Amino acid sequence: MAGLIVAAAAAQTLHAQTSEKKPEAAASPQEQSGGASSATLASPSARSEAYYNFTMGHMYEQQYEATSRPEYATQAIEAYKKAYALDPKSPVIGERLAEMYWKAQRIHDAVAEAQEILKRDPSNLQTRRLLGRIYLRSLGDLSNSSQADMAEKAIEQYREIYRLEPADTESALWLARLYRLRNEHDKAEEVLRGVLKEDPENGAGVEQLTQLLLDEGKSGDAVTLLEGITSRTPAPALLDLLGDAYTQTHELAKAERA
Repeated sequence: MAGLIVAAAAAQTLHAQTSEKKPEAAASPQEQSGGASSATLASPSARSEAYYNFTMGHMYEQQYEATSRPEYATQAIEAYKKAYALDPKSPVIGERLAEMYWKAQRIHDAVAEAQEILKRDPSNLQTRRLLGRIYLRSLGDLSNSSQADMAEKAIEQYREIYRLEPADTESALWLARLYRLRNEHDKAEEVLRGVLKEDPENGAGVEQLTQLLLDEGKSGDAVTLLEGITSRTPAPALLDLLGDAYTQTHELAKAERA
């Protein structure tokens, strides 16, 4: 189960990095965060210098993504650090710095920066998503004893994300996977039923809940769930699961037809 979670996390990360569209020129940190008070930056010259360094960091970050050359990662980090020193209360600069640390494989620095941001702003969803991704990717590099601690850290982030933004079904599904990894099946089922209550046609949610029910021997519940959705959306993966559920309930004729 841990191996599947790590593989899926890697795929999610690659998709997020390659599919994200970024503007050619970065908006200023003040524009992105809704403006800055006069107490945040000392003077117009400091404000201009922070924006300049933020823009340079954004440019180097794009060059690193295009070329994977480590010098661009270093230059992006240094530029973001200069901007952050001038505007240490800016959540936008802090987020970009933490993200850049992670892209450059400076995981310890990424985690430390993200944790500092969350101390100031516990509701910062972007930073929580970054920490969640870091912890997920780390699961495959750890011994079994350390995996439990890392899974708990990931759960903490995805639980908060789901609480703060219940519409984020992707994070909810990761939370359910992590609960299953920890054998906390009741919590996983509660999350998955919450997802399907809001979006009954969520195929990934149906598939996860079905697998969970079958693992727990609740094949009757799995049959009821799958019969309802496959009557509307006969997806091959769900029909295969329905066949498995019929087999568990000893309805072999129905299993063959599914």
